[in-house]
Amino acid sequence: MGLIEKTGQINITAELIEAIASMDITKVACLLAENGEYWIQNENNDIVLASKVNYLKWMGDCFNKFLSANRGGRTRLDYIILKCLHCRTRDPVIIFENGKFPVSFKNSGQKKECGLIVESADNKIIRIAMCFLILKSEDPYIFERKCS
Repeated sequence: MGLIEKTGQINITAELIEAIASMDITKVACLLAENGEYWIQNENNDIVLASKVNYLKWMGDCFNKFLSANRGGRTRLDYIILKCLHCRTRDPVIIFENGKFPVSFKNSGQKKECGLIVESADNKIIRIAMCFLILKSEDPYIFERKCS
């Protein structure tokens, strides 16, 4: 992958992170490719593949749940960027609200932290996957410096 492509990927990822952190569903919609692969949590708490339309509906519902549960009046999500332990390239994983957003688990026996892995091409997000194997590190990934 060339430098221009990598820089474009960082920029589009940074835009998506900002759109999600500010709960701007319109901006999220503009960044997603029409035929991308987007993972969501269904009503049975299973992680499943969804279309762009279903992903946006799910993410909008997640924003609404966060806002209604937030008694402090916060309108912005906190996030950090860490590394995936599973990926051989140690892909960046965006962690919102200490891994509690957008996925939530009611059963304490289930995984507790979730992050998003983002892939892009042609200046659009083509894949958003869930990651549950997160490396906590004091050395933040380069995306964190670009997105902070």
